[in-house]
Amino acid sequence: MGFILTGFVYLLAFMWVMQVCLVRAIPIALIMTLAIHYAFYKLLRVPLPWGVLAPIAG
Repeated sequence: MGFILTGFVYLLAFMWVMQVCLVRAIPIALIMTLAIHYAFYKLLRVPLPWGVLAPIAG
């Protein structure tokens, strides 16, 4: 599925298990996933899988 989708789902599920309100969990999961992707992909130059988002990876 790719890092962005999998990371978002994983973080959202983790916060749900930790009983974080969904109104807070969704934006936090999205922002953290994008921040982690940016840190690894741009700063550390670690190639991450795009999965189903490969057509927009350009």
